[in-house]
Amino acid sequence: MSKVLITGGTGLIGSRLSSLLKAKGYEVIILTRNFNSKSSQDSFHWNIEEYSIDDSAFKNIDHILHLAGPLLRSKS
Repeated sequence: MSKVLITGGTGLIGSRLSSLLKAKGYEVIILTRNFNSKSSQDSFHWNIEEYSIDDSAFKNIDHILHLAGPLLRSKS
């Protein structure tokens, strides 16, 4: 089955879609801005402050679903 990368996969729509895809046999990888030590082994960090994404998140990916919300920044 295909391997899918979802940005915004921890949100309301992304988490539901992730569950549905896994139930259909897809391998699901989550790219998240809210990465912590309790995150799944199938999650990778998207650090918007440093403009970096863990490159290994894209290894052997067949599809990318971009569901991430806007990048909000506080006024300085």
